[in-house]
Amino acid sequence: MPPLIFALNVVTSALVLRWFVWPRLRTLDRNAALVPLVAFHWVRTAGILAVYPGMTGAFHASDWAWHIAAGDLLTVVLAWIAVGLLRARQRAAIPGVWLFNVVGLVDIANAMRNAIASSVPVHTIGAQALVIAFGPPALVVSHIAIFVLLLRRPAGGGRFV
Repeated sequence: MPPLIFALNVVTSALVLRWFVWPRLRTLDRNAALVPLVAFHWVRTAGILAVYPGMTGAFHASDWAWHIAAGDLLTVVLAWIAVGLLRARQRAAIPGVWLFNVVGLVDIANAMRNAIASSVPVHTIGAQALVIAFGPPALVVSHIAIFVLLLRRPAGGGRFV
């Protein structure tokens, strides 16, 4: 994916978060605000499709596709666990979100590194191009938002503002 498209989609995702999502999240306590941001990563199951024939054209059997699928599967499972812990108000919720968020962001960085090393942007990768164009920018923005929430202390046990 050309860097300009990635940058434009990061800006678009950041604006959507800032204008439409963040105002609602600010009314919630930190754990409640983390739930939709972490749950958003459940869409990473789309990355698993990279190993299915027809989704990435002739590129489907590459190491790149398997790295995408494995990393996204691990991240989805960690997101399920983190959301479950948050909703149940378990003590392990915040450590679970930290684990999910670090693993998920490292997975995106690894996928981008592998894509560049495999020259993915210059190959025809079929329908997976849509996942690459829109998924990682939105996921990176949400990872940053999650880090912001994790690093802020809740004000008076209430909202995280």
